[in-house]
Amino acid sequence: MYEIKHGKHEASIVRDCMATDRELPEFIANSPELPAYLIMYYDAFHSLHSCRDMGMSVGMIPWDAVHKYAVAMELDEEQTDDLHYFLTQLDLAYVKWQKDNSG
Repeated sequence: MYEIKHGKHEASIVRDCMATDRELPEFIANSPELPAYLIMYYDAFHSLHSCRDMGMSVGMIPWDAVHKYAVAMELDEEQTDDLHYFLTQLDLAYVKWQKDNSG
């Protein structure tokens, strides 16, 4: 959830620190790094974000939206299974974060 929490402001904080010769805040200096093999799934999560149900609370990204994405990206069966798994895990964390930080 680092990017959701800090992503919008990270670049400007880094620029300000460099311009004023200050050290980076710890949350940026020790920010998590996504392994290269997971970038495809993380990009899919962001691409499919607009497909989720929105109402009184944030809903999960629908299974069929994930499946259509896999077909459009010509993923094989194993990649499609992985896409469903990783997006579900990301989505569960995102929905929990939204619930914990709303209101």
